[in-house]
Amino acid sequence: MTSSLLTMVAAGVLGVVALVLGIRAILALRRARMAGLLLVVVIVSLGLNLLLLLSSAAQLVFWQEYLEFAACMKRAITNSARQVCTGELERALTDRAWSSLVG
Repeated sequence: MTSSLLTMVAAGVLGVVALVLGIRAILALRRARMAGLLLVVVIVSLGLNLLLLLSSAAQLVFWQEYLEFAACMKRAITNSARQVCTGELERALTDRAWSSLVG
């Protein structure tokens, strides 16, 4: 599972790099007074990058819960067992999120 964690961290780092490069691209396009479709494509790709970056960050924050879910799914051989694993993940994520918010 360590390689999975490294992959998640690498995805987050690459997401930040892509965000910085995207912002630099927007600034370069504005300086060159190039507007239009290229600027729209860069802005849309930045928005998608932000979503993926938030997803990676959430998986890193809830890493322990995802490890337990992966172990549960590995043991689950029936659809009902998989549904139990999914329910346990949802409960664990909800409990962890509320405990983080409330204190």
